[in-house]
Amino acid sequence: MPGTSADIRTDISLKTTDQRKIDVEFSKNIFHNIYFKNLEGLKEKSDIVLFNNDKWEQNPMKFCLDRYKEVGFYKIILLINDVGSMFNFKSENFKDFKIYAPPRREMMKILSYVD
Repeated sequence: MPGTSADIRTDISLKTTDQRKIDVEFSKNIFHNIYFKNLEGLKEKSDIVLFNNDKWEQNPMKFCLDRYKEVGFYKIILLINDVGSMFNFKSENFKDFKIYAPPRREMMKILSYVD
């Protein structure tokens, strides 16, 4: 019956290579994470998005789905915005309700330096 069970093998196989590389980066010590090393540059090149959607509350994946058409960038969004967990992804935790959202090309450019 569809929707009643999770098939982890299918989920893993559907992940793109880029999403796997992002996951690997975030499994590393923060000082070895390429996104942490490039944090200021990413923040500088970011667009500012107004946190004005109730569906984004505690749901950075929904924000990424709306912004980038995929959820795989949510860890980068949390890092750039200095949000410790998805549960702290609340409008009240963003100064002036502004979310830093780097362009996809910038996140992918940084990822291209990972072996």
